Amino acid sequence: MKEEKKIAKIEEKLDDVRELFIANSHGVKTITFQSNDEAILYQAKRLQEAKAFVDIAAIDRRRTGDTSARKHFEEARENVVLSDKVKVRYIGVLYGKNRLDFGREYVIKHKAKNFFAGYFKKPYNEIPLMSFIVIDKQEVITRYPFEFGQDTGYIAIQSPYIARLFLGYFERLWDPSDKLRNNNEYQKLFEEIEENSVE
Repeated sequence: MKEEKKIAKIEEKLDDVRELFIANSHGVKTITFQSNDEAILYQAKRLQEAKAFVDIAAIDRRRTGDTSARKHFEEARENVVLSDKVKVRYIGVLYGKNRLDFGREYVIKHKAKNFFAGYFKKPYNEIPLMSFIVIDKQEVITRYPFEFGQDTGYIAIQSPYIARLFLGYFERLWDPSDKLRNNNEYQKLFEEIEENSVE
């Protein structure tokens, strides 16, 4: 048993070295977008192409408008969640009930086997948070930092090493988040939103 643990640790370190080597030797591919709709359509495409893992951190207060691109993204996300072929984890900050209702739809109503949701109460002040999606531990799609009042920009970063950094942050968010598993937990989170709603 000890030998197996040692071998597993060595393999993990070799993976780290390999990913660092790839990131440094081949560069990091980045994709920027001309518009929010172009970025949202790209996210929909990448969700549909995911093979094993999708981790979504919806922690920024901003949400894209209700455009046809947004509708296409939501349909792609729903297809991925309901297919149960890809493990999807979703973290949301509860600025209002939209994000909680999204989790309820799949955890409680559809009982999706491979969808998991965790939540945080809204922050007490305007902490500038950055939402992101990690696809198959290989690519990060995020809004890049912007000044208040400016429109959001998006960037896709294709690098296992960079994806791993974002996944480390995702894990730090995931562990302490309030998980949604049943109607009682939904009701408790919903009551907290009602007390602190900003939408």
